[in-house]
Amino acid sequence: MELFKEYQQKLEGYVGKTKANYIVNEAVYIVSVGTNDFIENYYSGVTERSEQFTVEEYEDFLIRHAADFVTELHRLGARKVSFTGLTPFGCLPSERTSNLMNPGECMEEYNTVARDFNAKLQALTSRLSAALPGLKLRLAPLYDLLLHVVQNPSSYGEFGEAKL
Repeated sequence: MELFKEYQQKLEGYVGKTKANYIVNEAVYIVSVGTNDFIENYYSGVTERSEQFTVEEYEDFLIRHAADFVTELHRLGARKVSFTGLTPFGCLPSERTSNLMNPGECMEEYNTVARDFNAKLQALTSRLSAALPGLKLRLAPLYDLLLHVVQNPSSYGEFGEAKL
């Protein structure tokens, strides 16, 4: 957020306050939330997040931070915001290779977390859209799009067979 504030100051210096406010209001902000938080901070064992929180508590923790972030963006003038939400991160190559129960298959536990988290993010999107005047907040449907690619790769061109 500090970098965004710096950007606003520099922009105002270049184009003046009125034009800077217009640019900030009309820009589209893409907010990626969750994937690295779960993979790198919760499931990796590198941090103590999984000892501090259950999965559901961690989802709620991230949702609160996302709400605070968008609320601050709005306060600073942002009006068009899109959350990317979680992808089916249980289907990432790293997760499929480390799936000891079903080698090469998606980790369904992780995909369930992604779907549950996205439902909470959608509810947050509705709540913030109603609460913050002028805010156009959307959730990009990346989960379904990317899951379709994983489940139907030939629909997107010819690929050689993956060897694990």
